[in-house]
Amino acid sequence: NVLTGGANNLAIWTAFARRGMGFSAGDGGSANSLSVTEEFDMPAASAGLISFDAEEYEIGDPITIQIRDLDLTGTGPLAVEVWSSGGDLETFGLFESPTALGVFEVTVDAIGADAVADNGVLEVGFGDVLRIAYEDADDGSGNGSLLTDTAEIIFVLEEGGDLYQID
Repeated sequence: NVLTGGANNLAIWTAFARRGMGFSAGDGGSANSLSVTEEFDMPAASAGLISFDAEEYEIGDPITIQIRDLDLTGTGPLAVEVWSSGGDLETFGLFESPTALGVFEVTVDAIGADAVADNGVLEVGFGDVLRIAYEDADDGSGNGSLLTDTAEIIFVLEEGGDLYQID
């Protein structure tokens, strides 16, 4: 970074993250540690990113929503709306990580119930598609952009030790 002014920053982080040595990976605090915690994430950058932590969830699963945007470091909590195709619309506050600048997240539970908008609870049903959006005011090139992500609520039935997924 010092020699190139960060010109290869993205390529380097992408290579490390692809191999499990992403931004949040841990080595137990020692160069001699035999315990490594894999992570495949990237550090925050000026170009924002919004994401669910999985593509599919079962009812009752915790759902983590994350925004990464280095431009927002130290600005306080962010509000994000979560839409469900089943009719729910909720707003949740994402809080900045104390150890990762520009990384904001919240974890909520997907509750199986009829949708009631704006009650602070994410009610979902089988087959619902969840959608989140974030307006990045500066994508690193001075332009704004709307960033989105989706996830699906699935039904998994265990029968005799076999897993069946019904979409």
